[in-house]
Amino acid sequence: MNNDQELEDLYDRYIKNNLSYEELQYFLQQLKQPENEQLFNRLMDNTWAETGKQKETSQVSSGAVINMPSQKTPRSFLPRWAVAAAIMLMIASGAIYFLLTRTNTKGLAAIHDDQKEHNAIQPGGDKAKLLFDDGTAIVLDTAKNGIVTQANGIVVTKSGDGKMAYVARENNNQIHFGTMITPRGGQYQLTLADGSKAWLNAASSIKFPSAFTGKAREVEITGEVYFEVAKNKDMPFKVKANGVLIEVLGTHFNVNAYQDEAAIKTTLLEGSVRVMKRETVPAKPEAKENSIILKPGEQAIAAGHSPFTIDHSPDIDQVMSWKEGTFRFKDTDIKAIMREAARWYDVEVVYAGEINKSFTGVFSKNIGITDFLKFLEETQSLRFKIEGRKITVIP
Repeated sequence: MNNDQELEDLYDRYIKNNLSYEELQYFLQQLKQPENEQLFNRLMDNTWAETGKQKETSQVSSGAVINMPSQKTPRSFLPRWAVAAAIMLMIASGAIYFLLTRTNTKGLAAIHDDQKEHNAIQPGGDKAKLLFDDGTAIVLDTAKNGIVTQANGIVVTKSGDGKMAYVARENNNQIHFGTMITPRGGQYQLTLADGSKAWLNAASSIKFPSAFTGKAREVEITGEVYFEVAKNKDMPFKVKANGVLIEVLGTHFNVNAYQDEAAIKTTLLEGSVRVMKRETVPAKPEAKENSIILKPGEQAIAAGHSPFTIDHSPDIDQVMSWKEGTFRFKDTDIKAIMREAARWYDVEVVYAGEINKSFTGVFSKNIGITDFLKFLEETQSLRFKIEGRKITVIP
């Protein structure tokens, strides 16, 4: 067996968590060697592509965290959190390194002795509040399944697993508006009056009517929302998101419009959408710089007052990872990673110095904040300090 074949075999068994302690140490040393960089780049690209093809990607990532055998199992030599990050990578200074694990970790560099404080920072879940136009509100995560309310001719039904439907009763001609809001650390699914579905990520909102009337079906969002729109060629579906207006007939698409991100990104999965700058509607929506039509697999990027740009091959798996229950990063800047973490874990993030690092990896969103930070800390010379719900990133 030549050296490349040996390393490929070690790589395969590393991914499957089937290395002895001695083999693991040898494998990690080989990862650092410049002459092996091209081989490991190719192996990781293959792994990345394969996980993207498989429908079970999120299940594999999630299962690695939830169902990982304990360290008492003879063939499990990695800590639980390290095994969960079996394909975690770090890209820095042009070189690729896998997660450098240790069998006897001390945990976070600046973690306090009181582990209860940090264990209290758990991952997000199905949480949302529904606001009515009369000022009343319902906390959906504590409401029982079934009909939640029938006030003002509106029927609100919760079906469990973070799902809610909001429709007007038959023969009710009065239109009411509802607003669903997910907090930091929350997510929820909504079925609209026309059968369209919306999935809200953490720290997001959607305002919608009890029934769609007139020439268009209109909703307004903040944060990040994925839509599966019921087809109706006679009534376009329009989404207002900060400075962008998206118009569709029936399609699947994702809108990322967080205020703390540099651009609004609309990603089309199937169908067709037209994305416009709202300040130009109805002035000159047909102008190229003001309006763009996407094809499936494309992403429109609106940054401030600049013209639209199109990404013709965005990483759809990465875009949709939040809905599938995973963190998926590819050459992602540490600050972008921590913005996503802040929304999901409901924490404040500050920096003790300038940090310019990028990471690549796939792992479950069901892990706690301590495990999440260990992933990052163990791949590079980063340290984290946790004080309540405040996390300081130390270069």
